Amino acid sequence: MENFKEMKVTYVNPNGLKGLNIKNYSSKEIEIATTVLKRFGFQCPIVTDNNENVVFGDLLLRAAQKLGIKTVPTVEINNLSKKEIKAFSVAINKISEMGDFDLSTLKTEIQDLLSDMEIKISPEELGFSSIELDNLLFDCSLDNKQSLEPEQEEILPDEIISTVKTGDLIRLGNHMLLCGSALKTESFVNLLGADKAKIVITDPPYNVKISDNVTKQKHHKEFVNASGEMSEDEFENFLTESFNNLKVFSVDNSIHYIFMDWRHIGEIQSAGKKVYPKHLNLCIWNKLTGGMGSFYRSQHELCFVYQNGTGRHINNIELGKNGRNRTNVWDYKGMNVSTRQAKTLRKLHPTVKPTAMLMDIMLDSSEYDDIVLDCFGGSGSTLIAAEQCGRQARLIEISPHYCDVIISRWEKLTGKKHEIISNGEVING
Repeated sequence: MENFKEMKVTYVNPNGLKGLNIKNYSSKEIEIATTVLKRFGFQCPIVTDNNENVVFGDLLLRAAQKLGIKTVPTVEINNLSKKEIKAFSVAINKISEMGDFDLSTLKTEIQDLLSDMEIKISPEELGFSSIELDNLLFDCSLDNKQSLEPEQEEILPDEIISTVKTGDLIRLGNHMLLCGSALKTESFVNLLGADKAKIVITDPPYNVKISDNVTKQKHHKEFVNASGEMSEDEFENFLTESFNNLKVFSVDNSIHYIFMDWRHIGEIQSAGKKVYPKHLNLCIWNKLTGGMGSFYRSQHELCFVYQNGTGRHINNIELGKNGRNRTNVWDYKGMNVSTRQAKTLRKLHPTVKPTAMLMDIMLDSSEYDDIVLDCFGGSGSTLIAAEQCGRQARLIEISPHYCDVIISRWEKLTGKKHEIISNGEVING
């Protein structure tokens, strides 16, 4: 007990300290430590010997040097021999790694902090990478097999209240929805302002008549655009215009996931070549059961994966390094199964995508709180998926009715109410 002495904090130039280098830190780890230090400042000192060698706190030193901090707090060990200081350095660095988080408690604490608008903290400021946070908060160790979204209270078409008008901008928690055209630049400006999307997931109309081709249910109206009335050239131009807007309003090297029916492979490939510098892959959604059809019943849809650039893009898969084992064939139940929920969702929209599939796409190539852009919002599955995995959805949907569907689905899921925004002011609150 005689080794316990009162410690004195001294402020020194960090560039005069010599790093311990007993541990290796990746550039990402140094970046996260820098973010933490920038947010909170020095709340504990660096431990040194009397020759300005770091005994404990090497990562904080590197972060301070990266930030260009002029002075850092230090505590000097002056009651141990050189060999004892070396031994203490090994011991203190080792015991700092001990213990495991109570994951349930940690998850609750982090969710509370991230949702607290007063503190407004990011995952990196808590010391977590986005991938680590996703793995903690969401079930990311998945293969390609998933089912439908969690059971929800049934929503019938005649329960949906008509409130949306063309041009309306609607706030749904952290998400925004605009009732407008994907072909108009002003739609994206009104929706996003100065922001840009980090990932695009969208499901354009397939230029196929809904009646008899997609469903026999008579209550579904034909889509406003590209519902079988366009020629090949017209449909290609339609896709090209929307893709150009998606490119302009997303960040460089963002990944764009665009679904398409097999009948229009030619048009989407031609449009994609005109707009995107890189075609990364072609993914197949295997619905596990066949749909309508006379010769071969269709059991799949295509997802064209483009990159808005040619540089490095977000890759949370990394060949399974982070627990995600993914191929370009995605097995998720389609809406042709005879479940209560599937029947409900089919009543809302003729081409609903499984929320679980869209969540997995977001977890593959975006980070927590990133903006996900969908300019063909449909029934809002992209928004529902974003709500469930901590992303911010930005949707454009041309049909006021389907905007009402999106609002109803989100309100049923969250228990919250939407707000209609005009000139930055809430006009229905």
